Amino acid sequence: MSVSEMKSSSSHNSLLSGSTLDFQLSNLFASGLDFARGIAASDFTSLPVNKDAQMIALGFGLPDPELFSIDDLRDAADKALRTDGLRALQYGGGSGMAQLPEWIRTIQAARRQIPCQPGELVLTHGSSQAMDLIARVFLNPGDEVWFERPTYFGAIKIFGLRGAVERDFPMDEDGLIVDAVQEELARRRRNGEPLPKLFYTIPNYQNPSGRSMTLARRQQLIHLAQQYHFLIVEDDAYGDLGFDGEMLPTLRQLCPSHVLYLNTFSKTIAPGFRVGWIMAPAEAVAKIREVKAEGANGGFVQEVLSRFLESIDYEAHIAHLKTHYQSRRDAMLEALERDFRALCEWTKPSGGFFVWLTLPSTTRLSQMMAFSEKMGVSFVPGTAFYVGDGGQNHIRLSFSLYPPEAITEGMKRLKQLIESVQP
Repeated sequence: MSVSEMKSSSSHNSLLSGSTLDFQLSNLFASGLDFARGIAASDFTSLPVNKDAQMIALGFGLPDPELFSIDDLRDAADKALRTDGLRALQYGGGSGMAQLPEWIRTIQAARRQIPCQPGELVLTHGSSQAMDLIARVFLNPGDEVWFERPTYFGAIKIFGLRGAVERDFPMDEDGLIVDAVQEELARRRRNGEPLPKLFYTIPNYQNPSGRSMTLARRQQLIHLAQQYHFLIVEDDAYGDLGFDGEMLPTLRQLCPSHVLYLNTFSKTIAPGFRVGWIMAPAEAVAKIREVKAEGANGGFVQEVLSRFLESIDYEAHIAHLKTHYQSRRDAMLEALERDFRALCEWTKPSGGFFVWLTLPSTTRLSQMMAFSEKMGVSFVPGTAFYVGDGGQNHIRLSFSLYPPEAITEGMKRLKQLIESVQP
């Protein structure tokens, strides 16, 4: 390198160094990030899952990929390209993009008797975007959002990122203990304290507990929403996957005016599509559409989904899913009943993906986490599902991903793991 080139290089490096010396990217982050709670994606990926063929990852609520209708989806994609491909791949999408909302309204009316007029539905990029849109439309920093305890960690994080003050309320085998909510609402009204703006709930086969809210408690919660003027965010992602008992009405069925209803195809078709929806009063939907990026879903994805739905018997499809997952639920509950009665307590879900374990208060959860990879079994710690402290003696298990024989083996390993950390 010549002297002139060396001088030029030195000058260039000095310029770069000087321009970045006092620059801190973190100074530009939104202050709302300070409110974030819950478990991050990095926390998930650090857990031992799929690192080798011997690991049985019982913690993750993933749909079984064997249920992805690959042939039917391939045919749907081919039909979308052949019949309306130029429009489907363009901004604005093809005819299927316009038809998908109608398919959703038809399916929800037929399966769940959920009322929905055309102006009361907006598509979203999965349930997470649905929650974020609701937070953007309804929440100012400092507004309160209330939850069940435990609850879905993603909701804790999303509403927390919008600056919400978060509080949770206990559950029992009948779901949310609404009496506890009623007592706090009455106390706050007497004292002139702030009331919640939103109450987030998963009334059917809850994540993480697997519990379902009874009809009486659903009606009681609706009455409180009407009396104290808050909105219920009803996340019904698992609602179609009931195995036992009657299908209870959704909260939206009971009171459309006070419920923002969320659902998704992630559990019933495939999570890779990232298509969900909000059903809400038309006034709320109009406001949500104002803040939503219209291209977020992808026109071609919606086109393929629409073609897929018109080509299958959706009722038969759901029936197949329910039979498939029920056998896995049964395998997990049988293992618990046979081998865990002296070790812990557990929920008995009538649908969904999850079982919630309550371990002795002396359980060293951190040791379980540390030893889980060596034992070849993983789970999600209960601490991820609490607004504040809690869950130190709880773990979430999922029966959705593995066949019954693998679940049985995984539960044997889990039993050994729990026994190994008992004092």
